Amino acid sequence: MHNLTNTLYSVPQIRAIEAIARKSLKSDKSLMELAGQKAYSCLRQCWPSVSRVAVLCGGGNNGGDGFVLARLAQNAGLSVCLVLAAKSSTVEAKEALTKALAAGVVVSNFSEVALVEAELIVDALLGIGFSGKVREPFRTIMLCVNKQVKPVLSLDIPSGLDADSGSVSQVAIKADVTISFIGLKRGLFMSKARNIVGHIVFEPLIAEHLCVHDDFWATRLSDQWIENVLPARHSSFHKGDGGHVGVIGGFRGMSGAVALSGLAALRSGAGRVTVGCFPDNVQSVAAMSPELMVRPLMTEDDVHQLLAGVDVAVIGPGLGLTDWSKKIFHHSIETKVPKVVDADALTLSEENKQVLTDAVLTPHPGEAARMLGITVECLEGDRPSGLEALSAKFNSIAVLKGAGTLVGRANGGRLICDRGNPGMATAGMGDALSGIIGGLMSQGLPAFEAAGVGVWLHASAGDLIAKNSGAVGMLASDLIGQVPYVRSDLR
Repeated sequence: MHNLTNTLYSVPQIRAIEAIARKSLKSDKSLMELAGQKAYSCLRQCWPSVSRVAVLCGGGNNGGDGFVLARLAQNAGLSVCLVLAAKSSTVEAKEALTKALAAGVVVSNFSEVALVEAELIVDALLGIGFSGKVREPFRTIMLCVNKQVKPVLSLDIPSGLDADSGSVSQVAIKADVTISFIGLKRGLFMSKARNIVGHIVFEPLIAEHLCVHDDFWATRLSDQWIENVLPARHSSFHKGDGGHVGVIGGFRGMSGAVALSGLAALRSGAGRVTVGCFPDNVQSVAAMSPELMVRPLMTEDDVHQLLAGVDVAVIGPGLGLTDWSKKIFHHSIETKVPKVVDADALTLSEENKQVLTDAVLTPHPGEAARMLGITVECLEGDRPSGLEALSAKFNSIAVLKGAGTLVGRANGGRLICDRGNPGMATAGMGDALSGIIGGLMSQGLPAFEAAGVGVWLHASAGDLIAKNSGAVGMLASDLIGQVPYVRSDLR
């Protein structure tokens, strides 16, 4: 079994690679035969002691993969219960079923008893062509599968998951292991999919160089990618090389947001940070972290003087939606300094139809939905399309936060982070992320790369805390303190 690759594909892109793969096969083995063999090997490696297997197959090529696995399991002496949820609709699948029957595999009508008696369930019901709602008899079968307290191996994708959008049907199989063939489907890594895919195994089936296709949808963030774009520090490095970040926000009662963002910028490696906030909050922000320089903001001159001396501006943490907030936002956004726009600044930009070109935007799903004029449900049902719409509409780099955070830019470059955990769903985490990204930009990273590295450092720091201390009760300030440790592991 192979480690996961770092390229993710849309369904049309996978279809194109499959066409290339079929032409490349010089033996009599079909892709279906190869997929079934790899799936059976995965089964034996993950569950070596299993002797009774229920294989549930649909009518497409995904079901055909299941027929091959069933035949191999039968030949190896396992007890196999093969359930057909639909008649085979492709020539390859029909041939695979014929071979399975010839090997002695017995086809059974579906009953919950078959699942109860099995030690392992193989899900080959619905493949990458599925979208929309699950119909009968698939719905009933899938509900019964999820009632069983036993492991499930899904072939290519868990049934009920849209491989393209990542949306999960009202009924979807919850897998323990998903083995993905040819190329990794982007839907496997979207937010809701993470609840059902289990451990993902990748099998290219053919020579891996054929799977390295120029036309891919996104790059999965990895240690190697981060190390390639994150420069090492030379021995004569000084704070001027780390750059100067300005953080704008912190209205009355929200001083913690700018303090967290500023401290996160420092922890990510920025040389200096100046916080501009509501005058009443200057002392409280300074007391939270003596390393932060703090200035009161009331006038246009206050804003311009602060931003004239910085390399990057992080605008929005704790900014609020008051008259003061709107004034400070307007004066901040009109400057030419590179920007990270977050939180209340995103709301104000939408209210004022403000153009946010060439900025890094970091919305959570609610903010992103408002910016696009759609519902959160619609956005979360197709996060890839939401990311593309955000980056195109604002001609900016968009960071669509959530489980499986996405980074995209208008010209098509996209990144996805499969790290992070539910413990990070607490106040201040977004402020920390915007500060980290701003801090990386101030050190000279291009905005797109800074967004990717920032998302990865943020998520990895959260995972480090979850591993060592547990996820529940995690604080943004805890996470910020772990960023240097995560970065030190890289270089």
